[in-house]
Amino acid sequence: MRISTAVPLIAALCAVAGASGCGGGQRQGVPQTDGQMIMPSGRSRLPTEPYSPVDQPGQLPYDDARAPRDRQSAAPQGAAPPSAAAVETLNAAVPPLAKPFDETRSAGPGTRPAMSPGSYMTIGGVVAEVNGVPIYADKLISDLEPHLMARAREMNEAQFKQVASDELRKQLGVAVNRELLVAAANRLLDERAKEQAWFFGEQWKQQQITQHGAGSIEAARRWYAERGVDFEAQVREAYRDALARLLLQKEIHPKIQVTAAEMRRYYEENREKAYTVRDAARFEMIQVDPVKVGSRTLAKQRIEELHAKANDGVDFAKLMASSNLPTQRNSEGELPWLEKGASRWATVEEAVWKLSPGEVTPVIEDEGKFYIARLEQKRQGRVLPFEDGETQDDIRKKLWNAQFQPHYEKMIDGLKRQAIVRTEPAMLQSALEIAMQRYEHWKAS
Repeated sequence: MRISTAVPLIAALCAVAGASGCGGGQRQGVPQTDGQMIMPSGRSRLPTEPYSPVDQPGQLPYDDARAPRDRQSAAPQGAAPPSAAAVETLNAAVPPLAKPFDETRSAGPGTRPAMSPGSYMTIGGVVAEVNGVPIYADKLISDLEPHLMARAREMNEAQFKQVASDELRKQLGVAVNRELLVAAANRLLDERAKEQAWFFGEQWKQQQITQHGAGSIEAARRWYAERGVDFEAQVREAYRDALARLLLQKEIHPKIQVTAAEMRRYYEENREKAYTVRDAARFEMIQVDPVKVGSRTLAKQRIEELHAKANDGVDFAKLMASSNLPTQRNSEGELPWLEKGASRWATVEEAVWKLSPGEVTPVIEDEGKFYIARLEQKRQGRVLPFEDGETQDDIRKKLWNAQFQPHYEKMIDGLKRQAIVRTEPAMLQSALEIAMQRYEHWKAS
């Protein structure tokens, strides 16, 4: 059994967005500048320090500068929440807590071993350090596990290895960026913002106590401990994620403006490509190839038997086991939408469009092979109007993201120039080997 530790911090951030600078207003004691990072009052910024968390010699004290503590706190009051686009982009920039990689692991001094009985090696190597803070191999795989599991089901071993290698490198970049943001947040955010981050960590903690401990913190701790997870460490991670998000809200969100004119212009330029829905259908078909079953007579006999069973109500998905074509369903069991006229099996598609959802075509012979198909769903084409709420939300999100990304990259670039980042390529290769050991398990799950 896997546990989900995803943190609903952005929902809490929405309640206090105005207080955290989400609306672009000033905060007491923190002067605003045009396009520059805000440094706390009391010292001047170095000329080479555009976004640096490091302002003077010595170790940077950021890991637990304001760790969550056990005391009462009320939710700060704020103004209007950020847009859905802002929420989604901030979540993408600083992902919420991921599921633990392995339920049986137990952490010891200097190591992070993780074992799954009989399936993979002990891990815990440091793949990178950011200002002395380690990033562990098992954390990278933990964050990627749902995605890697889905890809394993779709690919052979060689294909999966290349994808896993690429994804691990990307995830390492995400993890490094997160540590840079947390360090900067501890240095640049004022006490009020840190109080908010503490509140979000406590909110997540209370949610877990309710969900997994029936109101008892000891029961929640036991629930996590039984799965090899340190509950208090998860609470600290929730706090750290909140710090990073608040920094992004404070420094980037006020600089982004998406106007109605820009949205209308984007819609007109992309209406044909992005906002025109064409006639499409979801259908699944069974093929019986005489070459593969031995003869045309046997192939026709088999397809007719399958056709009779389908009409008698037998689950078409079960009948797919007799098909000489692989299923088109994805890892979630969904069929893709196929636009009208796009299928390579034109005769089959023509018959499908004469059906109502749930119906099965007659037996079709095409190019010497036999087919039956079942229509799951079809839709009529239309142009999505600009006035539609979903259309505007989609446009706003895309334009918001387009503005957010250069600001984010500039911030990260500045933080990297002032940070000490060390990577261990050998340990990243070890993480890939661990993922490959899990390939068969993921493919079968």
